[in-house]
Amino acid sequence: MANVLTASTPEELETLIETAGDGDTILLESGDYGSVVFRDIVPEGLTIRSADLENPASFTAMKIDGASDLTLDGLLFDFPFTPGEPNWANPFHFSKIDYFTLTNSVFDGALAQGVSEGEDGHGWGMGVVIKGSSNVLFENNEMYDFWKALKVMNSEDVVIRSNDIHSMLMDGSNFVIVDGILIEENHIHDFDTTGLSWDHCDMIQTWTNGTDGPSKDITIRGNILDIGEGEATQSIFMGNRLVSTGEAGEEMFYQNVVVEDNLIVNGHMHGIVVGASDGVTIQSNTVVHSDGSD
Repeated sequence: MANVLTASTPEELETLIETAGDGDTILLESGDYGSVVFRDIVPEGLTIRSADLENPASFTAMKIDGASDLTLDGLLFDFPFTPGEPNWANPFHFSKIDYFTLTNSVFDGALAQGVSEGEDGHGWGMGVVIKGSSNVLFENNEMYDFWKALKVMNSEDVVIRSNDIHSMLMDGSNFVIVDGILIEENHIHDFDTTGLSWDHCDMIQTWTNGTDGPSKDITIRGNILDIGEGEATQSIFMGNRLVSTGEAGEEMFYQNVVVEDNLIVNGHMHGIVVGASDGVTIQSNTVVHSDGSD
């Protein structure tokens, strides 16, 4: 029989992770649980949830490697800026999880300090990295003030739904070698870029460069991609560099791509770009121009 357990300190949480049974729920009292790492010790069917959703439990870093039927619900992931840490630091990293739900949570990034005149005051770090996982649901989360918000790689059957992603320096979402992606009803908006020459900002992006396989069965629908009061970015950019440079052929084509019913308001020439693919439907999108803050 599943149990509801309660933790109020990082030590209590670690003990419960090691002793909880399959299907149990751990309720976290409000407070800072710091940085946690769990490798192959999470019981099957575990739910970790804030006891008070109005005052959620918070983490400065969380890495979970190996789990099945895991749900994280109503948590605050609060990444602090640390001098000397690279912009690609990924404090919230989830790998090798089958049936993974991450929902109703807030990802609060860090603003660079003392890095450079151009980068200071802009987002730093990666919001969430999901790797080597399957049957993933990332839903109803808010993400802001990161270098990049969300990266999913080498995974299958992934749903990204109803998230609020804003104030990013570079990218809202990246997908690499994902088989079965549904990106729908997300609000991605108001990016805060540096304007430096190396900036290459995308709201939704897939790529093949440096990989050994394409993404397949990709549906992007019903999203609002809005420059707002921010700077211009590429909106939906599915570049396929390996094919366009002649380094690969049809074996690297994206497969079964649907882009429909999206509203794109932006100031970049790349509103919807789909590289080499086999089976593409682009329909019923609205793409209009705005200068945003410029």
